[in-house]
Amino acid sequence: MKLLNSMQPHTVLLIPLLSSGAMGDNWGDSFEVKGYMEEETQLVRDQEGDEVTANSVFYTSEELNIKKGSKLEWDDEYYVMKVERKYNALSGQLAYTALYLG
Repeated sequence: MKLLNSMQPHTVLLIPLLSSGAMGDNWGDSFEVKGYMEEETQLVRDQEGDEVTANSVFYTSEELNIKKGSKLEWDDEYYVMKVERKYNALSGQLAYTALYLG
């Protein structure tokens, strides 16, 4: 079961990070995503296992294929610190994607 449309009142702009190197960052084309922005500070572990402090979490029912370091613009500019996908235990289908932001 995915998030209901009524539970996704916010629209944000995502700018995916394609690559990062000595010559700077390479960004992809921006696109809009509907979801729910929750501004709450919490301590989480990123994909490498490091503890990071997330200032906000953005929840969406879309399956996003973006990297850590991608930009999210809403009322301010945030950077994705962790991407977490939650699946329905019975059906195995995507329930939601959470983007932890800093």
